[in-house]
Amino acid sequence: MSLRTTGLSGAVLIFIFLITLPLDYLLASAFDGSVKKSLNHLLENNRDFKKSTADWKVARQNVRSASSAAFPSINFDGGFTRLGNIQSFSFDQDENDNEPPVELDVASENMYKATLSIQQQLFSGRVFGAIRVAKSYQQAADAQILVANNRLIRDYLTAYALAEMLSSIKDVNEQMVEYTRSHFEEAKLLHEIGATDNYALLRAEVEHLNSIPAYRESEKSYRAALSHLKLMLDLDESDILSIGSFDVWLEPQDDQELLYMRAERNRPEIVGAENIAEAYKRAIMVFRAGRLPSVSGFGNYERQNQWDLFSQKDIWNNSWTAGINIRIPIFNGYATSAQIQKGRLDYAKASEDESILKDAIRNEVQLANDDYIRSSADFEAWFRNVDLASEGFEIAQLRWSSGDGSELELRDARIALQSAKANLSRANFDKLRAKIELLFAIGLIENVVIIETQNNGK
Repeated sequence: MSLRTTGLSGAVLIFIFLITLPLDYLLASAFDGSVKKSLNHLLENNRDFKKSTADWKVARQNVRSASSAAFPSINFDGGFTRLGNIQSFSFDQDENDNEPPVELDVASENMYKATLSIQQQLFSGRVFGAIRVAKSYQQAADAQILVANNRLIRDYLTAYALAEMLSSIKDVNEQMVEYTRSHFEEAKLLHEIGATDNYALLRAEVEHLNSIPAYRESEKSYRAALSHLKLMLDLDESDILSIGSFDVWLEPQDDQELLYMRAERNRPEIVGAENIAEAYKRAIMVFRAGRLPSVSGFGNYERQNQWDLFSQKDIWNNSWTAGINIRIPIFNGYATSAQIQKGRLDYAKASEDESILKDAIRNEVQLANDDYIRSSADFEAWFRNVDLASEGFEIAQLRWSSGDGSELELRDARIALQSAKANLSRANFDKLRAKIELLFAIGLIENVVIIETQNNGK
């Protein structure tokens, strides 16, 4: 009887727990937040990247539109007319009036007409030059979509690393809350048996209360970082996102000049700037072609019915024409000269933009490499600092338990260990962020090698 009662009570408690859960939690779907899988999901579902993809597709359609001028233009015109009131007249064939007069219709009841025409541009510097300009813009658009892709990968990996860091700091603060609570409970027991004074009890309680706001603030920051990741992934806020720890592989490189060469070879921004400058250069040739003659061919084929008055039947007539049109520009004011001069200025500006961009990327590579070297040294220092702080805290615990150490000494050692762990998490994030920035700077972020170390279920 007791076992049945216990089982029934347990079932009731489980039922109450389920019905008190928020509806959003029950309906929420779990999303695998491993870096590799979520990164693939990001590139397929991120809304900003979808807009960049649409712009890229528009650029490709512009090339098709410009290229259409080099293809023949074929048109078909057809017409049908039905006459509801056809005029007729009498025609007397017999002068002796032995035969009745013949009724003749002056038109056909149904009239048909069809025309097939074709036009082909045979020579035009403007048309074929415009195609080359459009292709340069297409190549620039291809580079721009890679720029958007690389920036999205960089931003997402950085945001992911930030969320992982905040998760670690939250865990450190949570451990601190649990430890200070345990220490406060221990202090109360010691106070009850007279082994400690009121001041020590008060300090333990204050230390515990002070640890709670830090934990709540770290939890708030972590939730905000998760929300940002969900927004980038186009997930619902109620979806459960689990993230893990990761690292990225970076080949050590001491030769700064080799990093510059990699950046100039791999950065799509440089490819885009080069094609933009090439497009302006080709546009000058298009403007110059306005002074050249253009040649086009044409042909027409027509078929229509024609009413024969005497036979009173339709006769089908076929006709065709073919020829060549030559257009020679003689004088259009100074419009062509102005276009050429404007094109030269645009090309000069684009060339300067390309040069400025290359210098900016070289500076970006240098700063990213310096930041990586600094952050790596900082990480090693903080890693060693955590070991020392852990050792110091263990010594302080032993001294306090044996009565040789003070409460203040133990508290300082505990705070030093907490700060060291938090600083190690920040240093780890700083190092990972610097590696991501360096991979982006030298143009290798698209093929980044991700090393997932663990999944902490956060």
